[in-house]
Amino acid sequence: STPKPSSAASDVYKRQVYGEVNYSNRGDVLSKNHNLSAGGFVHPILSIETVLEKDLGFSKEEIQKSKALGENAFDLAKKNGITKEQLKDSIIEVKCRKVDAVFNKGIITTKLSNMMKSIIESRTEKWDGSF
Repeated sequence: STPKPSSAASDVYKRQVYGEVNYSNRGDVLSKNHNLSAGGFVHPILSIETVLEKDLGFSKEEIQKSKALGENAFDLAKKNGITKEQLKDSIIEVKCRKVDAVFNKGIITTKLSNMMKSIIESRTEKWDGSF
């Protein structure tokens, strides 16, 4: 038989930020990397390389070349006329839009959405540009 989650796990969504353990309303415990349908949600950790390439238009080759030269994302951005602040703002915007998309589907609550965005902003502001 399927083990029952603890009473602390009976809430629909618990500790979902940045891939932590997620408990769904189906009554089962999901691992942090489990692919979910509408029954639950685990926030993906988006690597800086993924955001730079898929959302901000840098090529994979540009990113790899910068890494090979020992540069960081700020160096790569500067070569393309983008300041450190502009890069951070763009990353925050991209990641927060992804949280909004999940919120708009009704998968996460307003409270969780706001918490996730706050963490994204805080971590990005402290980020040193490393890949």
